[in-house]
Amino acid sequence: MKRLLVLSILVALFSATASAAVWFVDVDNASGTEDGLSWATAYTSIQAAVDAAEAAGDPYEVDEIWVAEGVYTAEADPVARLGEGMLVYGGFVGAEENLGERSWIDHETIVDGLGRFQCLEGAHGTLVDGFVVRNGRAQDGAGMRCVGEQTIRNCRFNDNHAGWLGGALYGQDASLTVANSTFFFNSALYGGAAFAEKGSWSFMNCTFSQNTAGENGGAVSSVDVAPTLTNCILWENYPEEVGRVEGVIFGSAIRYSAIRGGYEGPGNIDKNPLMLDAAKGDFRLDPTSPCIDTGTFLNAPGVDILGVARPQGAGIDMGAYECVSGIGTEGEGEGEGGGPQCAAGILGEPPRPRPGFPAADLVLLGLFAAVALLAPEPRRTPNGIA
Repeated sequence: MKRLLVLSILVALFSATASAAVWFVDVDNASGTEDGLSWATAYTSIQAAVDAAEAAGDPYEVDEIWVAEGVYTAEADPVARLGEGMLVYGGFVGAEENLGERSWIDHETIVDGLGRFQCLEGAHGTLVDGFVVRNGRAQDGAGMRCVGEQTIRNCRFNDNHAGWLGGALYGQDASLTVANSTFFFNSALYGGAAFAEKGSWSFMNCTFSQNTAGENGGAVSSVDVAPTLTNCILWENYPEEVGRVEGVIFGSAIRYSAIRGGYEGPGNIDKNPLMLDAAKGDFRLDPTSPCIDTGTFLNAPGVDILGVARPQGAGIDMGAYECVSGIGTEGEGEGEGGGPQCAAGILGEPPRPRPGFPAADLVLLGLFAAVALLAPEPRRTPNGIA
């Protein structure tokens, strides 16, 4: 009986999941009612949803913030300060019931600093997925200041300008993972697109172009940490692609990437990536690009920034876009327009961890239960339990 009871408790604990709390944001909500509980009553600012999620304060709930297409700004610095553990998604029309229905390509969700404010400030455990982050201004990290452990994917950072460090991204002692994202027309004194100060930074299948640093690291610069760049394109950033600063030498931290001027590391190439129109922010690959099929499969995302499955050929492509064989440019049929181009698509949301009890709590509960199961059943005697 005791064992059955313990087993029942274990099953309940390991299967119990707190349903994610979803907060809705739609800048075009004109209903006059804002509680964030539905699209019809969505908040009109990202910060309002963050504040509501923090006020609810359930430690066993994962807060998701779904943000509809449109331009989000505020007379505040930063435009939005995110809360710990929040998963913030853009690319919705404003009627979706499932996360996989969104498309940030067709429904741009833009955080705009208006040339006066920092766009975003992160927090430990946050995810930012499917946003355009632009026109930020700050001393450091005009696009986003990174705090703690964070993930960014499927985002575009452009026209963000910092007076000192990291035009698009800056973080001190942060653990940052960035995938399938593009950085262009950003600037700072050090690290035109990104500046890492200590911590652990990783960029996978990202494209950096047309970013500028006053001193060094047109694309990326750092101090006391060597950011890892894998399957990335760093091209036409000035004065050079990557800054060499005190405390680190990048070396093999750059791998399987196209980098102007070359860089030591496995799989790196110093060849023009032949993007369709980098000067206008079109970083899709020409069918003759040397970046096609030359990336590594290791830890590569399963889709590109457009939701196109990787790989499409014999290997993973470098950069944020995977080239699709036989797809012409808009208005052209297969085989026309000079061969394959990179196709648009909608991302099917990859599997996400199920919300519920913290992993550490579950491990402890499992250990206690195992001990209870292995312990001998109590022996009954005429005088009671021995």
